[in-house]
Amino acid sequence: MLHLTMKTTVITGATSGIGKATLLSLINQGHRVIGIGRSAEKINECLQKTATAVYKGQAEFVRADLSSQREIRTAADQILKISSSGIDCLINNAGSFASSYKETEDALEWQFAVNHIAVFLMTRLLLPVLKEGGRIITVGSSSHFNARLRWKDPQMKHRYSSLAAYRQSKFFNVLMTNELNRLYSAKGINAYIADPGLVNTEIGLKGTKGLSRLVWSIRRRKGQSVDEGASTSVYLATNPDISLKNGCYYKYSQPLEPDKRSCDPALMKKLWKLSESFLL
Repeated sequence: MLHLTMKTTVITGATSGIGKATLLSLINQGHRVIGIGRSAEKINECLQKTATAVYKGQAEFVRADLSSQREIRTAADQILKISSSGIDCLINNAGSFASSYKETEDALEWQFAVNHIAVFLMTRLLLPVLKEGGRIITVGSSSHFNARLRWKDPQMKHRYSSLAAYRQSKFFNVLMTNELNRLYSAKGINAYIADPGLVNTEIGLKGTKGLSRLVWSIRRRKGQSVDEGASTSVYLATNPDISLKNGCYYKYSQPLEPDKRSCDPALMKKLWKLSESFLL
Protein backbone atom coordinates (compact mmCIF):
# COMPACT_ATOMS: atom_id res chain seq x y z
CA MET A 1 0.00 0.00 0.00
CA LEU A 2 2.93 2.30 0.66
CA HIS A 3 3.91 2.29 -3.02
CA LEU A 4 0.55 3.77 -4.00
CA THR A 5 1.20 6.99 -2.07
CA MET A 6 4.77 7.50 -3.21
CA LYS A 7 6.00 9.05 -6.41
CA THR A 8 8.00 6.47 -8.33
CA THR A 9 11.18 7.59 -10.05
CA VAL A 10 13.55 5.50 -12.16
CA ILE A 11 17.20 6.59 -12.28
CA THR A 12 19.89 5.11 -14.50
CA GLY A 13 23.48 5.16 -13.28
CA ALA A 14 22.17 5.34 -9.72
CA THR A 15 25.01 3.69 -7.79
CA SER A 16 27.69 6.39 -8.02
CA GLY A 17 28.32 10.07 -8.65
CA ILE A 18 25.43 12.35 -9.53
CA GLY A 19 23.01 9.45 -9.92
CA LYS A 20 23.60 8.17 -6.41
CA ALA A 21 23.30 11.68 -4.97
CA THR A 22 20.04 12.15 -6.88
CA LEU A 23 18.69 8.85 -5.57
CA LEU A 24 19.54 9.67 -1.94
CA SER A 25 18.00 13.13 -2.21
CA LEU A 26 14.77 11.78 -3.69
CA ILE A 27 14.28 8.98 -1.16
CA ASN A 28 14.97 11.52 1.56
CA GLN A 29 12.02 13.47 0.15
CA GLY A 30 9.76 10.44 0.17
CA HIS A 31 10.13 9.05 -3.33
CA ARG A 32 10.20 5.42 -4.24
CA VAL A 33 13.28 5.17 -6.45
CA ILE A 34 14.17 2.31 -8.73
CA GLY A 35 17.85 2.67 -9.45
CA ILE A 36 19.66 1.01 -12.33
CA GLY A 37 23.31 0.14 -11.85
CA ARG A 38 25.88 -1.97 -13.66
CA SER A 39 27.82 -3.26 -10.66
CA ALA A 40 26.22 -5.76 -8.28
CA GLU A 41 28.80 -4.78 -5.66
CA LYS A 42 27.85 -1.10 -5.85
CA ILE A 43 24.17 -1.98 -5.77
CA ASN A 44 24.73 -3.91 -2.54
CA GLU A 45 26.66 -0.97 -1.08
CA CYS A 46 23.75 1.36 -1.90
CA LEU A 47 21.21 -1.06 -0.42
CA GLN A 48 23.23 -1.25 2.79
CA LYS A 49 23.46 2.54 2.99
CA THR A 50 19.74 3.07 2.45
CA ALA A 51 18.89 0.30 4.91
CA THR A 52 20.99 1.74 7.73
CA ALA A 53 19.80 5.35 7.44
CA VAL A 54 16.38 6.87 8.03
CA TYR A 55 14.73 7.93 4.77
CA LYS A 56 11.13 8.90 4.09
CA GLY A 57 11.11 6.91 0.86
CA GLN A 58 12.72 3.72 -0.34
CA ALA A 59 15.17 2.46 -2.92
CA GLU A 60 15.16 -0.64 -5.07
CA PHE A 61 17.67 -1.62 -7.69
CA VAL A 62 17.84 -3.37 -11.04
CA ARG A 63 21.20 -4.48 -12.42
CA ALA A 64 21.95 -3.70 -16.06
CA ASP A 65 24.85 -2.76 -18.29
CA LEU A 66 23.43 0.05 -20.41
CA SER A 67 25.94 -0.58 -23.19
CA SER A 68 23.89 -3.70 -23.98
CA GLN A 69 20.47 -3.35 -25.60
CA ARG A 70 19.64 -6.85 -24.43
CA GLU A 71 20.26 -5.86 -20.80
CA ILE A 72 18.34 -2.59 -21.23
CA ARG A 73 15.31 -4.52 -22.42
CA THR A 74 15.61 -7.00 -19.54
CA ALA A 75 15.90 -4.14 -17.03
CA ALA A 76 12.87 -2.39 -18.51
CA ASP A 77 10.85 -5.60 -18.24
CA GLN A 78 11.79 -5.89 -14.56
CA ILE A 79 10.82 -2.28 -13.92
CA LEU A 80 7.47 -2.75 -15.63
CA LYS A 81 6.75 -5.74 -13.39
CA ILE A 82 7.57 -3.93 -10.12
CA SER A 83 5.90 -0.65 -11.15
CA SER A 84 2.44 -1.86 -12.02
CA SER A 85 0.92 1.44 -10.85
CA GLY A 86 3.10 3.46 -13.24
CA ILE A 87 6.13 5.74 -13.13
CA ASP A 88 6.12 9.44 -12.30
CA CYS A 89 9.62 10.28 -13.50
CA LEU A 90 12.46 8.77 -15.51
CA ILE A 91 15.91 10.26 -14.98
CA ASN A 92 18.38 9.24 -17.69
CA ASN A 93 21.46 9.96 -15.63
CA ALA A 94 23.97 7.36 -16.83
CA GLY A 95 26.68 8.55 -19.18
CA SER A 96 30.14 7.57 -20.28
CA PHE A 97 33.31 8.86 -21.89
CA ALA A 98 35.88 6.84 -23.84
CA SER A 99 39.31 8.16 -24.75
CA SER A 100 39.59 5.95 -27.83
CA TYR A 101 37.26 4.17 -30.23
CA LYS A 102 35.71 1.01 -28.83
CA GLU A 103 32.52 -0.91 -29.48
CA THR A 104 29.81 -2.42 -27.32
CA GLU A 105 28.64 -6.03 -27.58
CA ASP A 106 26.10 -4.69 -30.10
CA ALA A 107 28.94 -3.43 -32.32
CA LEU A 108 28.08 0.23 -31.67
CA GLU A 109 30.56 2.95 -30.80
CA TRP A 110 30.67 3.16 -27.01
CA GLN A 111 29.66 6.78 -26.39
CA PHE A 112 26.98 6.78 -29.08
CA ALA A 113 25.55 3.59 -27.53
CA VAL A 114 25.65 4.55 -23.84
CA ASN A 115 25.02 8.30 -24.01
CA HIS A 116 22.34 8.27 -26.66
CA ILE A 117 20.97 4.92 -27.84
CA ALA A 118 20.60 3.63 -24.26
CA VAL A 119 18.70 6.79 -23.33
CA PHE A 120 16.52 6.52 -26.43
CA LEU A 121 15.74 2.84 -25.88
CA MET A 122 15.09 3.02 -22.13
CA THR A 123 12.81 6.00 -22.64
CA ARG A 124 10.87 4.26 -25.41
CA LEU A 125 10.41 1.13 -23.30
CA LEU A 126 9.16 2.99 -20.21
CA LEU A 127 7.03 5.62 -21.97
CA PRO A 128 3.91 3.40 -21.90
CA VAL A 129 3.89 3.40 -18.07
CA LEU A 130 4.75 7.07 -17.50
CA LYS A 131 1.79 8.67 -15.80
CA GLU A 132 0.06 11.78 -17.06
CA GLY A 133 2.09 14.65 -15.68
CA GLY A 134 5.18 12.46 -15.78
CA ARG A 135 8.62 13.80 -16.55
CA ILE A 136 11.60 12.52 -18.50
CA ILE A 137 14.85 14.10 -17.35
CA THR A 138 18.13 13.51 -19.14
CA VAL A 139 21.42 14.70 -17.71
CA GLY A 140 23.05 16.90 -20.33
CA SER A 141 26.17 18.97 -20.82
CA SER A 142 27.10 22.40 -22.10
CA SER A 143 29.51 20.56 -24.39
CA HIS A 144 26.54 20.12 -26.73
CA PHE A 145 26.87 23.74 -27.85
CA ASN A 146 28.32 23.99 -31.36
CA ALA A 147 28.85 20.23 -31.54
CA ARG A 148 29.69 18.95 -34.99
CA LEU A 149 27.06 16.49 -36.19
CA ARG A 150 28.19 13.65 -38.42
CA TRP A 151 24.90 12.40 -39.77
CA LYS A 152 26.56 10.18 -42.39
CA ASP A 153 28.88 8.64 -39.82
CA PRO A 154 27.21 9.11 -36.40
CA GLN A 155 29.48 6.54 -34.77
CA MET A 156 32.55 8.36 -36.08
CA LYS A 157 34.15 5.18 -37.32
CA HIS A 158 36.23 7.32 -39.63
CA ARG A 159 38.44 9.99 -38.06
CA TYR A 160 37.28 9.23 -34.51
CA SER A 161 37.54 11.93 -31.88
CA SER A 162 36.59 11.05 -28.30
CA LEU A 163 35.60 14.60 -27.41
CA ALA A 164 33.66 15.10 -30.65
CA ALA A 165 31.80 11.83 -30.03
CA TYR A 166 30.90 12.93 -26.51
CA ARG A 167 29.75 16.39 -27.63
CA GLN A 168 27.61 14.94 -30.40
CA SER A 169 26.01 12.44 -28.00
CA LYS A 170 25.09 15.25 -25.61
CA PHE A 171 23.64 17.28 -28.50
CA PHE A 172 21.56 14.25 -29.42
CA ASN A 173 20.23 14.22 -25.83
CA VAL A 174 18.87 17.74 -26.25
CA LEU A 175 17.53 17.05 -29.73
CA MET A 176 15.75 13.92 -28.50
CA THR A 177 14.30 15.82 -25.54
CA ASN A 178 12.78 18.41 -27.85
CA GLU A 179 11.33 15.67 -30.04
CA LEU A 180 9.84 13.94 -26.99
CA ASN A 181 8.10 17.19 -26.11
CA ARG A 182 6.81 17.56 -29.67
CA LEU A 183 5.38 14.05 -29.53
CA TYR A 184 4.18 13.74 -25.94
CA SER A 185 3.72 17.10 -24.19
CA ALA A 186 0.11 17.27 -25.38
CA LYS A 187 -0.39 13.91 -23.64
CA GLY A 188 0.84 15.34 -20.34
CA ILE A 189 4.42 14.05 -20.43
CA ASN A 190 7.21 16.63 -20.46
CA ALA A 191 10.93 16.12 -21.06
CA TYR A 192 13.82 18.18 -19.71
CA ILE A 193 17.60 18.41 -19.79
CA ALA A 194 19.43 18.81 -16.47
CA ASP A 195 22.87 20.30 -17.06
CA PRO A 196 24.83 19.79 -13.81
CA GLY A 197 27.85 21.88 -14.82
CA LEU A 198 31.34 20.68 -13.96
CA VAL A 199 31.13 18.07 -11.21
CA ASN A 200 33.87 16.18 -9.43
CA THR A 201 32.97 12.65 -10.56
CA GLU A 202 34.81 9.69 -12.08
CA ILE A 203 33.13 9.85 -15.51
CA GLY A 204 36.39 10.90 -17.15
CA LEU A 205 38.35 8.15 -15.41
CA LYS A 206 36.21 5.21 -16.54
CA GLY A 207 37.25 3.74 -19.86
CA THR A 208 40.01 6.29 -20.36
CA LYS A 209 43.75 6.25 -20.36
CA GLY A 210 46.76 8.41 -21.11
CA LEU A 211 46.30 12.14 -21.63
CA SER A 212 42.49 12.04 -21.43
CA ARG A 213 42.64 10.42 -18.01
CA LEU A 214 45.27 12.88 -16.79
CA VAL A 215 43.35 15.93 -18.03
CA TRP A 216 40.13 14.82 -16.35
CA SER A 217 41.88 13.94 -13.07
CA ILE A 218 43.12 17.54 -12.94
CA ARG A 219 39.98 19.24 -14.30
CA ARG A 220 37.59 17.42 -11.96
CA ARG A 221 39.21 19.10 -8.94
CA LYS A 222 37.57 22.36 -9.99
CA GLY A 223 34.15 20.72 -10.11
CA GLN A 224 31.37 21.08 -7.59
CA SER A 225 30.24 18.28 -5.31
CA VAL A 226 28.00 15.47 -6.52
CA ASP A 227 25.20 16.79 -4.31
CA GLU A 228 25.43 20.16 -6.04
CA GLY A 229 25.61 18.42 -9.41
CA ALA A 230 22.48 16.42 -8.62
CA SER A 231 20.50 19.47 -7.53
CA THR A 232 19.16 20.33 -11.02
CA SER A 233 17.90 16.78 -11.62
CA VAL A 234 16.24 16.81 -8.20
CA TYR A 235 14.74 20.24 -8.88
CA LEU A 236 13.23 19.11 -12.17
CA ALA A 237 11.92 15.89 -10.63
CA THR A 238 10.25 17.48 -7.62
CA ASN A 239 9.23 21.08 -8.38
CA PRO A 240 5.49 21.05 -9.16
CA ASP A 241 5.62 24.44 -10.88
CA ILE A 242 8.02 23.46 -13.66
CA SER A 243 6.59 23.74 -17.16
CA LEU A 244 7.86 23.95 -20.71
CA LYS A 245 6.98 27.63 -20.96
CA ASN A 246 10.54 28.38 -19.84
CA GLY A 247 12.03 25.77 -22.15
CA CYS A 248 13.34 22.29 -21.58
CA TYR A 249 17.00 23.00 -20.73
CA TYR A 250 18.04 23.79 -17.16
CA LYS A 251 21.43 24.48 -15.63
CA TYR A 252 21.93 25.14 -11.91
CA SER A 253 18.12 24.84 -11.64
CA GLN A 254 17.62 27.81 -13.97
CA PRO A 255 16.30 27.73 -17.56
CA LEU A 256 18.95 28.19 -20.23
CA GLU A 257 18.65 28.47 -24.00
CA PRO A 258 20.30 25.40 -25.59
CA ASP A 259 22.03 25.27 -28.97
CA LYS A 260 19.45 26.68 -31.41
CA ARG A 261 19.86 23.73 -33.77
CA SER A 262 18.37 21.44 -31.12
CA CYS A 263 14.98 23.11 -31.71
CA ASP A 264 14.95 22.33 -35.45
CA PRO A 265 11.96 20.00 -36.11
CA ALA A 266 13.65 18.54 -39.18
CA LEU A 267 16.72 17.53 -37.15
CA MET A 268 14.54 16.22 -34.34
CA LYS A 269 12.69 13.89 -36.71
CA LYS A 270 15.93 12.93 -38.43
CA LEU A 271 17.52 11.85 -35.15
CA TRP A 272 14.46 9.86 -34.11
CA LYS A 273 14.49 7.91 -37.36
CA LEU A 274 18.27 7.42 -37.15
CA SER A 275 18.02 6.16 -33.57
CA GLU A 276 15.34 3.65 -34.48
CA SER A 277 17.62 2.23 -37.15
CA PHE A 278 20.19 1.28 -34.48
CA LEU A 279 17.76 -0.66 -32.29
CA LEU A 280 18.20 -4.40 -32.34
